[in-house]
Amino acid sequence: MLTITSRAGVQIAGLPALRSAETNRSHSSHGASLVELMVVLAVVAICLGMALPPVLMTREDSVARQATAYVVGQMMLARSQAARYGAAVGLRFEKDRGDVGFSKYVDGDGDGIRTHDISDGVDTALECVYKISDHYPAVRFGFADAAPTVDGDPSSSGSDPGRFGAGDILTFGPLRTATSGTVYLAGPGQQQYAVRVLGTTGRLRVMRFARRSRLWTDR
Repeated sequence: MLTITSRAGVQIAGLPALRSAETNRSHSSHGASLVELMVVLAVVAICLGMALPPVLMTREDSVARQATAYVVGQMMLARSQAARYGAAVGLRFEKDRGDVGFSKYVDGDGDGIRTHDISDGVDTALECVYKISDHYPAVRFGFADAAPTVDGDPSSSGSDPGRFGAGDILTFGPLRTATSGTVYLAGPGQQQYAVRVLGTTGRLRVMRFARRSRLWTDR
């Protein structure tokens, strides 16, 4: 039996049903492709979500590490200046407008850097107050999220970041000796670094606090 349709020519009875089935299969194929695409996009989104935190952490750690290296460079410069001048050179940690920085002084009377000698003008300033945040805005001298000290003592955000005795002065002598102590730096993303100074040799030791293990490790 033949069926006449407009602009469709002569069709065999039952063929429209066949076309309908083909059309349904085509629609089903298109639908499956869309679902597969959505699944792929979801997997990509999950992978990106898993990869992004480590990437951000690496960048934050890089900033804190660079700032720590800069502080180490300033300490090494003070040590070399002490040898060149034949007199003690010290970094005095002090608060300045709510932030902690340090000024550099040279010994003027041979008894080391003293607070009263600074006040009397005997120990003169080589550099004015320097704040790490001036060069690295996301980094400051201090503790991040109450990280403990290297010695295991508890700390707080307001704890003294420069542990070099009562005067908070790190002094390098002309014979390469130094004041024993530690200075702490807090970076973005709760990054925590410390620079330890060994008094007998004047050597510097950089350490980083690992929050997962709650331990300080050498860098």
